[in-house]
Amino acid sequence: MKIEEINRYPVKGLSADSLKKPIKTGAQINRDRAFAIENGGSPFNPNMHAHLPKIYFLMLMKQECLAAFTSRFDDNSHILTIEFEGETVARGNPIVEADRKALEMFFENYCNKEKCGDLKFLHAPGHMFSDSRVPSLSLINLASVKALESAMGINL
Repeated sequence: MKIEEINRYPVKGLSADSLKKPIKTGAQINRDRAFAIENGGSPFNPNMHAHLPKIYFLMLMKQECLAAFTSRFDDNSHILTIEFEGETVARGNPIVEADRKALEMFFENYCNKEKCGDLKFLHAPGHMFSDSRVPSLSLINLASVKALESAMGINL
C-alpha cells in the first residue's frame, strides 16, 4: 500500500487541507476537526471533551452551501481562509473573538436558509469534533475513485 496524500479537516464540515508533514503513529492528526460550527445550540462544554453527534454542527451532508467553499487553515497564524470561486470571502483566526464573530456572521449570511439556529464556532484545545467516539482514520482507495470517475464521466 502506498499513501498518496493525507488530508485533515481543521473545521468540521469545510474542505480538507493536504498535510505536508508526516503524522505520528498512534496520534490524532494535528488540528483535524479542531473547530466545528455549532448549528443552533448543542450541549458542548469546552471543559468536558465529550463526543457529540454531527447533527449539532454545520455539515456537508445537510448544509450543501458548504460545498461552494474552499478553506485553508494556517497552523502558525491560526488564520482560516474561506474562498469562493478563487476569491477570499472570509478570513480570520477563529480563536480570537472579533475574528470568530466575523466568521460566524459570514456563515450566518451565507447559510441562512440551511441553518437551524444561531451559528457559533466552537473550539477546545485538545478536543476533536470527530464523527466517531474512537479516533480513526479513513482510507480511500484512489484506484476505486478513478474507476468511479471513468464510469460517471466526471472528475470527483
